[in-house]
Order: sequence, then C-alpha cells, then structure tokens
Amino acid sequence: MSKLTKSCSSLQRLGVILHISKNHNIVVKLENIPKIGDYVFDRNLKKIGVVKDIIGSTSSPFALVRCEPIRTQIESGAILYYSSPHRSRR
Repeated sequence: MSKLTKSCSSLQRLGVILHISKNHNIVVKLENIPKIGDYVFDRNLKKIGVVKDIIGSTSSPFALVRCEPIRTQIESGAILYYSSPHRSRR
C-alpha cells in the first residue's frame, strides 16, 4: 500500500499541474472534479492550498488552486490530491 492510501483514505487524485502563476495560483488539469473549498495536497501529503474555482468546458475542466505560502518546491507536471475539509454538523 502506498503512503497516500495508508495515511488518508479520503484523498483523491486531483490532476496534474499545468501552470503556476507569480501570484500563487496553480492551474490543474482535472482527473476528478472537486468542490470549491476542498483542500489540495502534494505527493508528500502537505497541504498546499484550496480549490478556488473550476473553469473550462465540461469535457476538459481545470481547477484554480490558491496556494498557501510554499515551503517546498512545486513544479509543473506534479500530481496533486484533494480532500474535503471536515465540517461540523449542527
């Protein structure tokens, strides 16, 4: 079993990074469709940001991910993962 499946079974593969802008936005070619507000993680399970928008056509969607200040290097072509934040029930 990989580190990802052992550590956090709720993680799903988001897709591949296409572009990283200077203002800390990442464009990701989606493999699975997340919800806006879902957390985004790198391959080392470090939280790198939040899904801010879904753009493009329904046949070829992209996500805009707003990055937190990055302590590790993220490069185009890297695979990202996502998970929904835990929300309290009332």
